[in-house]
Amino acid sequence: MNPNTTTPLTVPLRAPAPGASATLYCFPHAGGDPDTFLPLARLLPPHVTPVGINLPADETGGSVFPTVRAAAAAIATAVTDRHVTPGSAQGDGFQTIGLLGHSGGGLLAYETARSLHDHRVPLALLAVSSVPAPAAAPQLIRQLSNPQRFEQTVHEALGLATNNRTLAAFAFRRDLPMYTAYTYEEGAPLDYPIAVHGGDEDPVAPHTDLAEWASYTTARCTVRTYPGGHMYLRNHWGALATHLGNALTAGRTDI
Repeated sequence: MNPNTTTPLTVPLRAPAPGASATLYCFPHAGGDPDTFLPLARLLPPHVTPVGINLPADETGGSVFPTVRAAAAAIATAVTDRHVTPGSAQGDGFQTIGLLGHSGGGLLAYETARSLHDHRVPLALLAVSSVPAPAAAPQLIRQLSNPQRFEQTVHEALGLATNNRTLAAFAFRRDLPMYTAYTYEEGAPLDYPIAVHGGDEDPVAPHTDLAEWASYTTARCTVRTYPGGHMYLRNHWGALATHLGNALTAGRTDI
């Protein structure tokens, strides 16, 4: 988490394997960085290339993006640039593309999906983890607005000692203003599957809120819960990798 405005928005988490046919963009939780998903990157099948989303900070350590939608628009442009050859028609020759967002990163992934629709970039999957549906986002935002709760989440996610406050403090300055300003604006539902994952003991994103994601797509929505709380995925990377790999296999209709 280096406060550097030249930080690229997308960071490869693993070199593409020969014949790779899908790209999965991974959005970390508020206060996280792409390394959060390295355990997942090691377990994804070879046909999926994982790429991390890396939010930059300004010279003071604050976010360069005033809102989640501003960040989503910038990320959508970066994704488009990675997949559209100059001079080609958008939608031609795309790899299978999926987005995965954990916690606050799930809201950013959702808004990026909406922005990519405006770019006419086709997606195969939106996967979200430990995040209520956008209309219920205030519950998550209240949690993020609590410095003690936020610091606890960052420590748990990064495996930091409880007395190591430096990274948590930087993350708070960088991400919190953007996420706490988020408000959901109604729009057309997505037209591709949404895969929802969460912990069965997560007070921030209980199952009832996870199930509400079904109304955000005209395609299939599945909800899977795992033993654990808000950071359940630390113990379930293998299962998550299997589900995502299957969902990003060309021709598969199950997620």
